[in-house]
Amino acid sequence: MKTNKILVFLIAFLILTTSVSAQNDVKFRRKSGKLLITLDVVNYPIKKLLKMIAEERKMDLIFSADVRGNFTGRFTDVSAEFVMGKILKSNQLDFEKLGNIYRIDTVGNLDSYRQKMFKIQAASEKAEPLETRVIRVNYVDLGSLQGNLMKLLSDRGSIVPDERTKKLIVTDIKEKFPIIYRFVQAIDIPTKQVLIKVKFVQISHTDLQNIEFYWTADNLGSSSQTKMSAGSYTGSSNEYPSAGAGLLRTGIVKNYMELEGVLNMLASENKAVVRSHPQILALNNEQATINIGNKIPLRMVDESGNLTTQLTYVGTQIKVTPQVTANNSIILQIHPEVSSIAGQFGSGVLIDTNQIDTSVVLKNKQTAVIGGLVKEETTENKGGVPFLSDIPFIGALFRSKEKSKTRIEILILVTPIIQETDNE
Repeated sequence: MKTNKILVFLIAFLILTTSVSAQNDVKFRRKSGKLLITLDVVNYPIKKLLKMIAEERKMDLIFSADVRGNFTGRFTDVSAEFVMGKILKSNQLDFEKLGNIYRIDTVGNLDSYRQKMFKIQAASEKAEPLETRVIRVNYVDLGSLQGNLMKLLSDRGSIVPDERTKKLIVTDIKEKFPIIYRFVQAIDIPTKQVLIKVKFVQISHTDLQNIEFYWTADNLGSSSQTKMSAGSYTGSSNEYPSAGAGLLRTGIVKNYMELEGVLNMLASENKAVVRSHPQILALNNEQATINIGNKIPLRMVDESGNLTTQLTYVGTQIKVTPQVTANNSIILQIHPEVSSIAGQFGSGVLIDTNQIDTSVVLKNKQTAVIGGLVKEETTENKGGVPFLSDIPFIGALFRSKEKSKTRIEILILVTPIIQETDNE
């Protein structure tokens, strides 16, 4: 009877051992040079598990006397770093890396160690002699550079900018200067410049209704050709928009040479006038402004009730801010504005204004087109019977005056060109 009990106990022990050992499965494999782990363990000693990972990763481990405990978990094809982090975190452990050596300890012990090392480093810095060096700055603003460098200095360090000579006078311990020099070298580079070419084309609204421009609308996200008529196209189909829409639209010209040919043809038929084609050089992230028109005096009343005269711009204006991206694309923030005198209001003048704020992403030397900027021009035609219309008093009977209003649409073409620097 006693022999049977011992036999049953041994069988149960073997079954339990086999079950537990079947669960404690750890496998390693490499994929594209990265170590992956598949494991299924229950109450597995963490020291043993970490040693297995360290052996596969070819790294050395140092355990403190406080490292103990087991780990239970299951992972499939995960990185060794991830598994190691989970094992440590589950037992309130962390590591301190020194080269290829990982010191494993409790979180509390490592925090105390780091604070102690920080105090030793601070005491060492206080004991070191200070040095003063002069660093020349070529491009970046001294004030902004000084603010960033202050974060890199020790508690005893200081920076004095000299605006006259464009230099920084830096005082600190010797060990800080290599960091400071690397930072200045990385920051003190020439700002990219963008040449902004702008063409203002004036077309009568009637003529524009009968003409198509092919461009890629900025909201379509495709390369399909889209028709723009009267500067008012907003849809994705190829139907003509309504003739009197006049909505402001911005898009990217797909075939600039074709558009240039159409505009030249219109100009030869006196249906289009290229008002001007100015260009301006702008710094990266800096606004550039182009004005074409006149300043007119407007009489205004100030806060004190006094009548003053203020010059107000009337005409075509465009403000452009270029932003060059890392891949040399250009984000253009564009603000075009067309204004004209609409009439009189008492002793003042009414000004009609059409404007838009938009952003468009262009490749270098690509062209954006803005349509739908409409203004009205009033023309006065005089007629009369020859000789009779010039007779004093009665000549007015043989003269006539006729005023007509014409809707004029302004197309604005903007082309940014990144200027190469000596560093490129």
